[in-house]
Amino acid sequence: MQSDIMGAGLGMGMGVGLGGSFSSEMSQMSKVMSTKETPAVHICKHCHHPNQENSSFCSKCGNSLAEQSAAAATIDCNNCGHGLPKGTKFCPNCGDKYHACPSCGADNAESALECIQCHQPMPSPCPNCNHMNSGHTKFCGNCGTSLSLKCSRCQHEVKPGQKFCLDCGNNLQEGGQA
Repeated sequence: MQSDIMGAGLGMGMGVGLGGSFSSEMSQMSKVMSTKETPAVHICKHCHHPNQENSSFCSKCGNSLAEQSAAAATIDCNNCGHGLPKGTKFCPNCGDKYHACPSCGADNAESALECIQCHQPMPSPCPNCNHMNSGHTKFCGNCGTSLSLKCSRCQHEVKPGQKFCLDCGNNLQEGGQA
């Protein structure tokens, strides 16, 4: 009987000792999990992805995270010039669809090859699968089809709207583009 009581006493002593170290570890863990030490993030206005505080561009969609000034907050319709409200998909004045530049947000014509405001290449659909690719992409991100235009005679890369091949002089307007 006396040994049972001694065993219980030893067990309690060990429990108290373990309790102290367990408590210490939990205290350290709560310091790590403290919300006061949570890093600040920038939320992308385009895709709502959280980014690190010191990021200049969104890590998901690539849009600039720089604060837009109040003057740049309103965007004009490329068709009628009417101001487009924030979050709109169509112009409330003329009904033209809002085709935003991924770099600056300016409205552009649906067929625009480059932005009318910042002159960056506009996204374009893949001729094979219609996946929208950024203007700097040479191959479709969905199916791998080449997105660069080539002269049908010499296969030299040409730009959209170019009239003649700069390498061989082929007339590209008469079906000379591949």
